[in-house]
Amino acid sequence: MLGVAHALVTPRAPGDGKGLSPAEPGLAEAMAKTGLVLTRRTDMWRAWVGFNLSHSLGLVLAGVAVLLAGRSPDVFDHEGHLFLPLAVLVSATYVRLAMRYWFRTPLIGTLVAFALFAAAALLYLLSMPVVRAGGGPSVAAGPPGYGILAVSGRPDPGRRCMGAA
Repeated sequence: MLGVAHALVTPRAPGDGKGLSPAEPGLAEAMAKTGLVLTRRTDMWRAWVGFNLSHSLGLVLAGVAVLLAGRSPDVFDHEGHLFLPLAVLVSATYVRLAMRYWFRTPLIGTLVAFALFAAAALLYLLSMPVVRAGGGPSVAAGPPGYGILAVSGRPDPGRRCMGAA
């Protein structure tokens, strides 16, 4: 949602008066007339618009990746261990960026996302099955699809276990 909102408030031309337009109209015109040290093939305005739109695309793609990983319990069983840490890391990075460079609205949005991803990761870790050294008995509820190990240390036949068909 934040990525789409960011794209919608990104001006496409110096005269557009959208949310991310410079408050001083002359600055947008000056950006359009100013080249970059890196290359002469673009100006500061077009580079700035491109940075904003590519940032929006990155936010949207990160959201789509998380939605795909959580689209069903079976997919989450197989992909959650990869995507939860990634979601926590990416959202924590966005919080740091928001604190240093952005304003209150994206900071609040990134803090909410980070808190939710961190809580999900914590709940996921707390629901992992307990494994004891030496193959001793283990009794713990795991995430969906992991099953419950019986006192004998073998999977309970009444529950689905990881790797079972």
